[in-house]
Amino acid sequence: MKSNNLIYFLALFIVIAFSWWFYSLFELSQSNYISDKALLDKKYEEIRKDFYHQAFKNVFKGDQGKPFMRWGTELNIDERMVKSYFFKNYPQEPIYLSNTTDLDSVLHFVNLADNFSELKSRFKRVERMWIAEGTVFLIVLLMGIWFVIKSNQKVIATERQQRNFLLSITHEFKTPIASIKLYLQTIQKRVLSKEQVEMMIGNSLKDIERLNELSENVLVATKIESSGYRYVFDRFNLSELVEDEVAKFRHVKEGLYHIVDDIEPGVFLLGDKFTLLLVVSNLIENACKYSEPNSMINISLKKAETTILQVADQGIGISDKEKSLVFKKFFRVGNENTRKTKGTGLGLYIVKEVSKKHHARVRIVNNKPKGSIFEIEFF
Repeated sequence: MKSNNLIYFLALFIVIAFSWWFYSLFELSQSNYISDKALLDKKYEEIRKDFYHQAFKNVFKGDQGKPFMRWGTELNIDERMVKSYFFKNYPQEPIYLSNTTDLDSVLHFVNLADNFSELKSRFKRVERMWIAEGTVFLIVLLMGIWFVIKSNQKVIATERQQRNFLLSITHEFKTPIASIKLYLQTIQKRVLSKEQVEMMIGNSLKDIERLNELSENVLVATKIESSGYRYVFDRFNLSELVEDEVAKFRHVKEGLYHIVDDIEPGVFLLGDKFTLLLVVSNLIENACKYSEPNSMINISLKKAETTILQVADQGIGISDKEKSLVFKKFFRVGNENTRKTKGTGLGLYIVKEVSKKHHARVRIVNNKPKGSIFEIEFF
């Protein structure tokens, strides 16, 4: 939570700093425009003063002069001499004299309007450039902040899931180990009948099988994530594989669930037998895990244009929001603080990743009247 607050604070600081920087540049651009405009005004004012000065010195006096008036004084100014003077001293500023005797309004600069217009256009271009660059930079900045926040949230969520996983896996391993230890100590310290010994050994073997499946899930999930698992694709009888797993679960879950199968015989598939065995096992285990005792679990395998494997339960179901999340590593349905079901959050992750490697599609649909149906379609 603290790291989130720090990121939000830094993001706010960066946005405010950028806004201030952009505002400062914009103000600087406006200040430059005002300064350049003032310089241009000053330039023309100085040229105009020079004109008056030369006029009073009779520099422009000639035979073809006109009686221009300035401060009540008549000045005999020759327009050709004025233009010649300007051409020599201000070659970039052509002028013309209007038909008036008032010297204050007689002088006109040809480039005056264009120079001021160009100055304003240049300022507008700079202004648009700053707005465009600032907008793009702000968008990139906000996208970067959003990405950092999302990445941080993802890291926090992953850390939380990993912590929950460690707690779950510790409990998952500890429970069967404690059970096996208790059975062995009982056999060692007490005189038991043959039936009691066989019962305890049978229960111990079930716990060992559970430990073995947990270990395989953890190892396979780790190898899949690091791309360390090498899939071996062979053609094998998928019907026999599913039947064997159903038989195993009927034995392990005897008296707890009604496991019903509808398996079409002779369905062959090209795939990795070991990982597909884990897929079937995890789907059935998941159905049992979230179902109430004595509820029905249906497993079916059919082949038409495609091969479809379905595992249906009558459990708590999965909300539409969680359907897109259940295949993520460490994710488990429900609240971590109130969850009573066992598990590591790796089973459905393995199902999804293995199905992907076999170019199969995984779907979750709601069962009726309640529960979920997991369907894998092999193309």
